[in-house]
Amino acid sequence: MAHLAQGNLLDQIKEVRHELENADIKVKKHLKKCFSIEKSLLQEGISNYDLLKIQYKIIKLKREFKDTGGEQKKKLINTWTVLIFVYGITICVLSYLNLNKEVLGGFALTYAFLLLISIGALGGMTHLLIQQFNKSNNSRYGTSFRALLGIVFPVIFISIFNFDGGEIISVNFIYLVIFVGGFSTEFLLLFLNKLVESAKKTIGIGKDKEKELILKIDKLQEELYRVNEKFNSN
Repeated sequence: MAHLAQGNLLDQIKEVRHELENADIKVKKHLKKCFSIEKSLLQEGISNYDLLKIQYKIIKLKREFKDTGGEQKKKLINTWTVLIFVYGITICVLSYLNLNKEVLGGFALTYAFLLLISIGALGGMTHLLIQQFNKSNNSRYGTSFRALLGIVFPVIFISIFNFDGGEIISVNFIYLVIFVGGFSTEFLLLFLNKLVESAKKTIGIGKDKEKELILKIDKLQEELYRVNEKFNSN
């Protein structure tokens, strides 16, 4: 009876191994557990109690493998939580130092630059967080991502608004532009296109001159192509 049960468990773990082999995700941890269980089942004289423990190990392994996406979500949520607090503390410290430039001395520009980078990264992180929330809104992880959005909002607030006590004094336009640029790719591309257009007008490159430059570049490419063909033929 024990021999039949052992053979049945061996068939089960082999099925799990085949599933792991064909999986499209990383299953290194699951494969190690699968190897350990299969190795145990290849031994002779296993007691019924040990077989029962192995059966539950197989059940646990199957559940872990099926919930791989859930494990990844948990890791992602933990990572987001740490990042939000790190960015929040970083932005608070940099904002304080940027306001008290006498403390910084010659490093004022460096800290201002780091502050702008942090705010831009916060915008990008917020965009990714909202994407994850939209994907997980109807799952059990939707509440966790909703809570993370609630945590990240005060960080955005102190990054963009200037306030005194309980009143908002003003909006820091530069920080707002940097945050929106990190949050929205469309806004960033539009902003860069406007900069390119302004640069063209500044150096006097209109549409006509732009077409002339494109034609000259095309002609140059044709000449290079002909030279290359002659070189290859020789």
